[in-house]
Amino acid sequence: MKKYFTVYYVDKHTGEVVNADIVTARTASDAAIIAELSMNEEDLKHYSCCAGTAPFYFNK
Repeated sequence: MKKYFTVYYVDKHTGEVVNADIVTARTASDAAIIAELSMNEEDLKHYSCCAGTAPFYFNK
């Protein structure tokens, strides 16, 4: 069964959350992998993804 996960895009250099998205997947790990697969090569150099079931909070 698929669930909704909040995926956070984190700057690899500062550790700051720069964006967030909702992804459906079976596990939080799968959600992070799906998000990373959707990123382009240049973004992967600067950002990483982490996912969890926490509520969606994002201040830009």
